[in-house]
Amino acid sequence: NELFHPITYYVSEEGYSFTIYTRGGGILFTTNDPTKGWDGTFKGKALAPDVYGYYLELKCLNGEEYFKKGNVTLIR
Repeated sequence: NELFHPITYYVSEEGYSFTIYTRGGGILFTTNDPTKGWDGTFKGKALAPDVYGYYLELKCLNGEEYFKKGNVTLIR
């Protein structure tokens, strides 16, 4: 896939946050737009294959809130 992003339906833009981190905790990508995803770059440069962390926080249109964190492996 060209972009890594959550597949979401019926999500409010209010309260949405999706962030990609390095193993050391540095932020590589963050967005509050549910339609945006991470393309495996940082400041326009392709990153090396590695394991990166993500954190997702969202609010459904019915008011339910979800939090998810995990890892994504970048392969080129």
